[in-house]
Amino acid sequence: MSVRTRTSRTRRAAIAVAAAALLPLGLAACGDDAAENAAEKAIEDANGGDVDVDIDGDNVKIEGSDGAVQYGSELPDDFPRDEVPLVGEVTIGTSSTTDGTKGWTVATTTDASPDDAFEEAKAALEDAGFAIDGIESGNYAQLKSDAYRLVLTASEGADGAQISYIVSTAD
Repeated sequence: MSVRTRTSRTRRAAIAVAAAALLPLGLAACGDDAAENAAEKAIEDANGGDVDVDIDGDNVKIEGSDGAVQYGSELPDDFPRDEVPLVGEVTIGTSSTTDGTKGWTVATTTDASPDDAFEEAKAALEDAGFAIDGIESGNYAQLKSDAYRLVLTASEGADGAQISYIVSTAD
């Protein structure tokens, strides 16, 4: 697959997520079926292929022939909960699958300081078998286990720390 194809698919996925996330807001009064149908049409028009959209509250799942994307305020069903421990309360969870690669982005919040939250999250990951793999600086680290690669960050949030986990299956 060429870089151009990957970039194009990435852009289409971003358009799909944005369309699916925004359409339900405007169509909330129309009911879930109308919102799902409108989201599917908008994504199919942007993507050029058939998709299935499932909207459940503020959680949206989009499935197409080359993968799936999920976005919402809950941890996605396919997130590897047992292998990737999280610190704090989940505020955003996304999932995507394309070309056999799975990936997740999860944001959590905790009332700890960013430094303390980062150290707690890093320690939990290391206890689960992750090790530093690349850069570690301040409240940023790249980690890897046998099955996953992960980027961990912690920053100041509204009421404490926001911890971000960017996880993908290892090569």
